[in-house]
Amino acid sequence: MIESSLFTKLKSKEAKGICILIMFIHHLFAFPERLDNVFNTDFLVRLGQEFGIIVGLYVFISGYGLALKPLSLWDGVERIKKLWFSFCLVFFIFIPIGLWLGVYKFEPKEFFENLFFISSSYNHEWWFFALYVQLIVITTILSLIKNQKVAFVVLCVLLLCSVIIKKFDFGTTFLGLRLYLPVFLLSYITCKYNLFEKADGLVCKVVGYRLIRGVVYFMLALVISKKFGDANFLAFFFWFLGFSCFTFNYLSKVFCYLGKHSVNMWLVHTFYCYYYCKDFFVSRSNPILAFVVLLLLSLMTSIVIEYIKDRLKCLKTYFS
Repeated sequence: MIESSLFTKLKSKEAKGICILIMFIHHLFAFPERLDNVFNTDFLVRLGQEFGIIVGLYVFISGYGLALKPLSLWDGVERIKKLWFSFCLVFFIFIPIGLWLGVYKFEPKEFFENLFFISSSYNHEWWFFALYVQLIVITTILSLIKNQKVAFVVLCVLLLCSVIIKKFDFGTTFLGLRLYLPVFLLSYITCKYNLFEKADGLVCKVVGYRLIRGVVYFMLALVISKKFGDANFLAFFFWFLGFSCFTFNYLSKVFCYLGKHSVNMWLVHTFYCYYYCKDFFVSRSNPILAFVVLLLLSLMTSIVIEYIKDRLKCLKTYFS
């Protein structure tokens, strides 16, 4: 698969870095009841709730990344193993701390359900892991279809069906998949068939300036997300197409660095603001300070986790 000329690997890293910042804002301000209403101002609550699109943004990035290269059964297993390894590092650091602090009570069934993505009772925001595993499985199955024309028809039919099944309730196990499968399939199709380049090429004939096109795409995304009901998943296509039109210069390095640590930061940040250090955030009425502290705590923790990963890799190489 040829790398996109618009949504490049660099843009993907930048997007992940921006997304983790959006996630922090969402979790700090969209649920004031979880922080005893400290940040309960109308503006911040509305801002946090609007940033609820963060899950869809991550699903789109995930689908795009998974579509870049066909996944064999072995590739799928390896991706899940790598994901689980990163998860386990955080799990076996933070959950024992929670048991020691009395935040959790050790129940063998609950412990192993959380360890293997069956439950997210220890940290509600970990529910995304089960969804990502499901997306890897779906990608592995889709990779079995070698004929591109047949694959396109199958993907379009699945996309239509995914919009329809959003109206049905299949319980909590597949709730994330039911809600976000349309976004995933749209991103998968976008990557496989270079839809970013094709759409931008058409608009380029009318609007020559790239930055203006980016603004137009963002406006389309806003309109679609607010007015198109069940088709609002289409907005994510224009969010990322618009994002691809902008250059961040020096900020690019900052966003890419945060993007590199985004998985770890996502895994750990709610332990700080919801579970282990909640009293600190409740006692700080300054939302900017709360955001900066959460960012720094999560980033420093991720740096430590990456250091541990490197040491473990060295040990594995040494003993192999």
